[in-house]
Amino acid sequence: MITSNIRHAIDTQYATITITSDFRESILKNTVGRNDLGTTKPAVRPMRCRLAAAIAICLGALLLSVSALGAVSRTVNAIIADYFSQDLARMLMPLETIASLEVEGIRYDVISAIADEYDMFLELEIKDISGEARLVEGFWINGGPPTSSSGYHTIASISPTTCRMYQYYATSMPVDLDNVELQINGISWNGGNRIGIYEHEDNQFERDSLTMSFRADRAESRQFEPVSIGNAQYFEISISPFALHLQSNVDIVNDRDFYMEVHMNDGETYTFNWPVEGAKHGFSSFSRDNGPYVQNSIFFGQLLDIASIDSISINGVIS
Repeated sequence: MITSNIRHAIDTQYATITITSDFRESILKNTVGRNDLGTTKPAVRPMRCRLAAAIAICLGALLLSVSALGAVSRTVNAIIADYFSQDLARMLMPLETIASLEVEGIRYDVISAIADEYDMFLELEIKDISGEARLVEGFWINGGPPTSSSGYHTIASISPTTCRMYQYYATSMPVDLDNVELQINGISWNGGNRIGIYEHEDNQFERDSLTMSFRADRAESRQFEPVSIGNAQYFEISISPFALHLQSNVDIVNDRDFYMEVHMNDGETYTFNWPVEGAKHGFSSFSRDNGPYVQNSIFFGQLLDIASIDSISINGVIS
């Protein structure tokens, strides 16, 4: 049914479009060579490049009038992302907001959500719709999942009226993919300014959270061979596109000498050590049911193509 809807939309819209040479060059200029944020993709075969360019021209022309694809935008986005990148898909197609909430003139739109068992990655767009342009550098969102034990964010782009933000949360309970809850109180700055739902009482801020509910996609994952460092430290390793998970007998948050490296097939290496101010990655840890092992997570601050990972090393020891 979805396939026939796409075909009908393409037939309907493409019949009214004239592709001039200038328009063709404009589309190609905006497609060739684009890569998704923080993601390394394998080289594309020349045949696929030519096919991708042809599809870009057709879809780019079609998307001048996208209303006919409103019902299947996620499917079309996936097709475009498969040939190019999610960054390009977002440029060509309107994003599908899966949850939205407004607090005192600030609107929070959840654009996408993926999660593994105890961690989640959210992409949000924050807009100041009051006309006051209050989104200056240095703010963070107050709130998170009710079961979150820690969180971390990376701002991809910001202006006084619009911000694109990635949020990472570690949770103390398994994530319910069909009913993810995100509580929002507002936003704060280092200087103490706040916008949101706050009641000041006896020098304490009492918060009455508003909650968004939505569904998250399941993150793909890979398992790597365990790593032992001497007789003292043992790590079981699994990885998702946004976080590395280490079940261990040590708490890495308390080990300032800890570092790990992700080695990609193309020779690039990502190093994640003790996070300092301004770093794009973060650490979290908790013990499950007071057991003998600690569940550690390292949030990358970006998305990695886990199919392109060659190996992982911890404190110099390769898995």
